[in-house]
Amino acid sequence: MVFCCRITIESAADQSKKFFDAASSIEIEKTWRKFTNTAVLQLPKGVYYQVGNTMFPMKSIKSLFKTGDLIKIELGYNRELKTEFEGYIARIQPTIPVEFHCENEMYALKRKEVTVSIQNATVRQILQAAAPGYEIECADELYGDFSLYNTTPVKVFDELRKKAGLYTFFRGKRLICGLPYSDDKLPTVIPQFEFGRNIIDNSLEYIAPEDCKVKVYGTSIQNDGSVISFDIGDEGGDIERVKYEFQISKEELEKTCKKKYDNVKTKGGYAGTVTSFGFPVVEHGQTIRVFDPGIYEKRDSMHYVDQVKISVSVSGGYRRVSTVGKFVTEKKLLK
Repeated sequence: MVFCCRITIESAADQSKKFFDAASSIEIEKTWRKFTNTAVLQLPKGVYYQVGNTMFPMKSIKSLFKTGDLIKIELGYNRELKTEFEGYIARIQPTIPVEFHCENEMYALKRKEVTVSIQNATVRQILQAAAPGYEIECADELYGDFSLYNTTPVKVFDELRKKAGLYTFFRGKRLICGLPYSDDKLPTVIPQFEFGRNIIDNSLEYIAPEDCKVKVYGTSIQNDGSVISFDIGDEGGDIERVKYEFQISKEELEKTCKKKYDNVKTKGGYAGTVTSFGFPVVEHGQTIRVFDPGIYEKRDSMHYVDQVKISVSVSGGYRRVSTVGKFVTEKKLLK
């Protein structure tokens, strides 16, 4: 397979576009656990860029590119390209090779100021107030009273994360909250990774139940419309949610959440990464199958993917590192 790439940079000032088909290195990180997906791109000295059908040598970085310019990175094999990153140039380092630090759509929201003050707010109402104009997909639930004044959208999202375990992130221009594994616009075919065939390396290890990290968030809507909440568990662990659309007492909610936590903590699982080639394409939130048909050791499991790191370099080629999350048990294997 022959690697190929296409990098498009669009001026924020006049919408003119410049195209590159080469890079010294590319590193992309995408995950639902962070607000912002990032990319770092290095362009070699003497690279040419294309405008229309004409090629030009890149001479002056300052005159050609500005922070805030839009960037799209497409990667693939044999002229089959897949969009791996879209966002903005956040910072330019005029070194040799020149280095672009890029952020996805969250870059635009970080530079806005908002005030969100809503009584008995739903999660959707909070997001609409913090990020007006965006397509929103979120957990359908009542949050309760919410007030943050003269703040940024990202701080609003962080409040949802800390208080309710609702992680907010972008897929393209869609703002998603609380649905890391249930995006119906992700591919439904489950990528297959087989030891000895398309797994280059892995760091998978079995985690004993007592060492598994889990965080349980519970809510109950009271008869007067208010919301009580309780959480228990480990920061940075798998998220489990207990939601009651009717009134139960604070004591009952705590008891239920603790029981859920104890139940989940009795189950061990695999953690770590799987390193593969650029294809098959994997996005965070997808399900992947990892299996070993070997005679001496049989492994066959499905996992949600929590993070994807993509790298392109002269020495390493086009690689994808998928960080596996919790086991998937309710889906059928798709070959």
